[in-house]
Amino acid sequence: MDTRTAEIVKFLIIQIGRQVPAHFAGSLFLLFLVSIKGFSMLELFAFYLPTFIAAIVLIPMFKNLNSKRSLLYTFGFVAIFYPALLLVSGPVPLALLALFHGSTALFYWTVINTLYFDLRKGDNAFLSSIHFGTFAAIALIFPALAGITAEGFGYASLFFLNSILVIPLLIYTAKSKIKRISYDLKQALKEVKPYRELLFLEGFHHLTFIVLVPIFSLFFFTTPLSLGLFLSYLGAIAIVTSLIISRISDKIFKRSIFIIPISILLALLTISLAFSRDIVTWTIMVGIFSFVKQLGYPFFTVILLDTQKNTANAIAAREFIFNVARLFGALVCIGFFLLGIPFASFLFVGVVFLAYPVLVKKRFGLN
Repeated sequence: MDTRTAEIVKFLIIQIGRQVPAHFAGSLFLLFLVSIKGFSMLELFAFYLPTFIAAIVLIPMFKNLNSKRSLLYTFGFVAIFYPALLLVSGPVPLALLALFHGSTALFYWTVINTLYFDLRKGDNAFLSSIHFGTFAAIALIFPALAGITAEGFGYASLFFLNSILVIPLLIYTAKSKIKRISYDLKQALKEVKPYRELLFLEGFHHLTFIVLVPIFSLFFFTTPLSLGLFLSYLGAIAIVTSLIISRISDKIFKRSIFIIPISILLALLTISLAFSRDIVTWTIMVGIFSFVKQLGYPFFTVILLDTQKNTANAIAAREFIFNVARLFGALVCIGFFLLGIPFASFLFVGVVFLAYPVLVKKRFGLN
């Protein structure tokens, strides 16, 4: 095994270790907050808003990161985060936890994406497909297991078992050699200037599957097992999509002619979720949405990464702009909740995202 392949394998192992708790306890913690702790759907935004704010504040504060320490901090936090939810009694403690959770945008996502995509040799799309495909396989298995565990033994057992699953990841990371990363956000934002609007729209659309689908699914799935099975169904769809992606060459990924119809379809599917008001329609439409989203995001990834020489700068700027967009979108969606028309959030996000293919065509043409 050559050095580059060994590094890719190392970071895949780390990502697998991180995604297991994210799709195990992480798949059910919103349901726990609503059904056990008594939070309203609107109050769940008390978790997401501080998460985005923390990322926006922290990313500009750093220029050099000890990657190993950053990852160990993230995994240590994951180990205590879910058991800590058992003690949460209101929006304020939840918001405080969320601030620490938001720090992982810097200490995990910026670090791991920089290290992973810095290994590229012009094959960002291929690496991106592996990246998302790994997540898909975990998303198939662990939400259903989480549902079975919580249903049979309770949330406390689920959360503490989740912490145990993090221990091997902490040990493996502590023993691994991981290089430092450096970035300059001010310079990075200049370097990605032609892509800033696209990154904002992409991050804005992330709101759909990071915040809206998880929250709105609680209207339809009210038990740990039903929600876990639904999320595993989405994981199965993601695996099928990843298999399709693995057969697509990087040359095709670089053609904006494919990005435009995919982004239009994704916007229209997002709009359709505003009218998915029963469990059958929701299950079908979210499944189709997930398929297209999984198919499209490797395309979106290569638009930026294949044009940037400094991967760390590109990833830092990307994460910063993403979280600014997510914060803006979350505030608008809160407004729709307060107006009593929460499903209008999907309509708003979808309509705004229709600007994405227009900008792609304007900036890059159809080549």
